[in-house]
Amino acid sequence: MSENSRLRQRRPRSYSPTKKSPQYRNTVLKPANILVDVNHTLPPDVEALLPPGLRDILDPPTAATHTHAQPDAGSVTNREPTEASRNRARELADTISQIADVYRDECRELASKPGSESEYRTHLYGDVVEKLARIPPWRRPLSANCSDKLWRASLKPLPPISILALPPLVWPPLSLNPVAAKPPDAEIDGTITTPKPDIAVGISLDAFSPEHTAILNYWQVKKAVLSDPHAIQGDMRFPFFIIEAKGLATNGNLIGAQNQAAGGGTCALLLLESLAAQDPAGRSGAPRIVFSFTTESAIHELWVHYRGVDNNDDTPKLHMTCLGAWRTTLHRHAHEFVAVLAIVLGWGVDVFHPQIKQVMDRVVDAAVASS
Repeated sequence: MSENSRLRQRRPRSYSPTKKSPQYRNTVLKPANILVDVNHTLPPDVEALLPPGLRDILDPPTAATHTHAQPDAGSVTNREPTEASRNRARELADTISQIADVYRDECRELASKPGSESEYRTHLYGDVVEKLARIPPWRRPLSANCSDKLWRASLKPLPPISILALPPLVWPPLSLNPVAAKPPDAEIDGTITTPKPDIAVGISLDAFSPEHTAILNYWQVKKAVLSDPHAIQGDMRFPFFIIEAKGLATNGNLIGAQNQAAGGGTCALLLLESLAAQDPAGRSGAPRIVFSFTTESAIHELWVHYRGVDNNDDTPKLHMTCLGAWRTTLHRHAHEFVAVLAIVLGWGVDVFHPQIKQVMDRVVDAAVASS
């Protein structure tokens, strides 16, 4: 990535609007079957999808006992432990340690500066995400951005039908109310905010074969699979990891960042489900989870997004479950945070991307067989 490109990506951006957190979560997300921080124990089939390295660092949500393993860069992939892979693991561990030390120091310096959210965001992208995404094994397959590009509104789940949208009814007359003369409170408009993640990581279009690229472009035009979620197309396909930070508005807070991540994570999941719908082998082969981080200053929360069914309701829900939290002014937390981020990026390259390619291979094979 050129220096000019990097500077463009770090320019001041128009931040995602901050909804009134409690109202937005309860009156917009929940009716759309998007549940944030409701499930604290992952379903076993979802937990099995987590990268093995995460289970070495995090408390496994369904485990009765556990031990805290130190971040193991070698657990990012599942390759055989050859000498070459051990060397790569050592190099990655050294890189993670160096990145973590720099980010820890930046967070410590910013901790004494009120109103420094934009600086946290700049360092998180430039000093951590971008450097990890530029590590040689990941540089070609990954695409990361820190931009102000809106995602497509069509990716959002349809809102529930309002009673006011039903056929006209004979409504009882309303009595005059003197309270109505008072200035109205801010109202929730009932729609999910169109995602505009502060930071996003997905698969680069260059990582796909010409054959797969042609299919992706065809699907994009036909709006069958919007592999590039942005309203204005770019290089990124299939985002699997987003970061949402506390808004710069006065009422911005961590809950607001969680609400924004819930919308972005949901759209990323629905994108994957549209891919699964094209799979001749059925929906089981496509990726089923994506990740997000939410941040407020030095606080960083890791979330996993997935579809599940509640015990008391057969309606599929789009869940967002917290896996862990770190305060990156602390040495161990900073190192674990960067290691976790590296594991997620490695999972994107070694698991997520191959699963997508396998689906597309089956699409190609089915097309050839039917011709």
